[in-house]
Amino acid sequence: MNKETQCEIGITRPQCRGARARVWLFVFAALWMAAIAYGVEEVRKFESTPGALGLTPAQWPKDSRIVRDSGRSSLLMLVHPQCSCTRASLDELRSIVSRSHGAVSAWVLFVRPTGMDQGWERSATWTQAQAIPNVTVLLDDKGLEATRFGALTSGHVVLYDPGGRLLFSGGITGARGHEGDNVGRRRILGLLDHSIVGRTGHEVFGCPL
Repeated sequence: MNKETQCEIGITRPQCRGARARVWLFVFAALWMAAIAYGVEEVRKFESTPGALGLTPAQWPKDSRIVRDSGRSSLLMLVHPQCSCTRASLDELRSIVSRSHGAVSAWVLFVRPTGMDQGWERSATWTQAQAIPNVTVLLDDKGLEATRFGALTSGHVVLYDPGGRLLFSGGITGARGHEGDNVGRRRILGLLDHSIVGRTGHEVFGCPL
């Protein structure tokens, strides 16, 4: 009787136990690899899925408490204080402002929803935003400004020309939490140096506001 037959009829031998162990190890390894592949795909889908875009007004809202700059373009970024994706958006904003050569006035507005305690918005990203030269950081209590400008996702940027006409609405990262060259950043810089004309935008990647 060979070893395979002995295992089939249930005779317990060290060789049989070793063979079964190898089979179970193979099954476990296959399941483990499948789980890893599934997790990687879910992360990829999460990072590449854009957030919601609201309707941004074509003209600067008259009831906004932000006084736009009539001598140059005005840029607002609306952010969620606790969204980790916002760090990349702020790094992209720093790049835009530094490369704009003074052609834009910029604000970052941190949304504090109704019911949140005072100071809830003072997160690490608030400190990061304050460190960007020539950018004003403000609190958007109850998200009133976010509503006025149609921002539904953290990192949403709106750009208006000196006359208050909308030039850009959307995001300035290529994926959630990803820094580097992307369509949104290129379009804003193109609008500021007049190599792009007309209204444009880009998908915004971040947490819901």
